[in-house]
Amino acid sequence: MKRKILFIDNEYELLSNIKLNILMRSNDTIEVDCADTIDSAFYLLSTNSYFCIITDLALPCPSLTLRYPGLRILDYCKENRIYEYTKIIVYSAARLSDQELSSYPFKIKSLNKTILVSELFEEIFNVP
Repeated sequence: MKRKILFIDNEYELLSNIKLNILMRSNDTIEVDCADTIDSAFYLLSTNSYFCIITDLALPCPSLTLRYPGLRILDYCKENRIYEYTKIIVYSAARLSDQELSSYPFKIKSLNKTILVSELFEEIFNVP
């Protein structure tokens, strides 16, 4: 059975490139779902289980007044205790404050979008 990753970002080219890189490096052991909106991410989260979630924070969502609407993804993971069985990686140019980070009962690995795909891949498979 393949392990599943959910990658959430509104930049289509980035989603496609990273998905392709992960699939090429995984030796057919990984399946990658992509979501480009918060609503599509919530749908996928409610219908699938993932071993890793990679999310941007600066997702467009006019109905949310949060500084970073992608925080709603982290809130969902917190409320539904997804963090108990899923690695969560924030892959974003947006930065969270220490106070924001401490509001979650799980470790958030925050990676800047300028890192190499190989570094992201290493983080995905790094066992905490």
